[in-house]
Amino acid sequence: MASDMPDVQHVLGPEERLLAMLPGADERGPVTWIATSRRLIMLTESNDPDRDIAHVCHSCVTCVDVRSDPLGTTIRVRATGRHLRLHTSEAVLATQFGSLLRERAGLVAPERAPRRPVESSRHYPQRAAIQR
Repeated sequence: MASDMPDVQHVLGPEERLLAMLPGADERGPVTWIATSRRLIMLTESNDPDRDIAHVCHSCVTCVDVRSDPLGTTIRVRATGRHLRLHTSEAVLATQFGSLLRERAGLVAPERAPRRPVESSRHYPQRAAIQR
């Protein structure tokens, strides 16, 4: 991934920060996904300096799914009009990357407040009579 750093710096916009990188492969071959403060960038491995750089704004992401199996980990991202997929051997990094994308896209559910136990005798008087 260190070899990608000059390419990464080249694709970052003004005041855009690099948050995480995830190496892997998609249907076209080797690719590195880059999460920035503004978007998800798909950087394909190529010697062509004019290569296309695909990206998706975090606000367009509607679903992030991470699944592992004995052959590796697949991360799928659904965004407005796009379905992206990356396969990687980096299971822990993929899980962290998926969590980061969900957070940046606002897909993280708020934590639930703890529930108080319910007294059965108050809601079910017949149970209270049986227990006595």
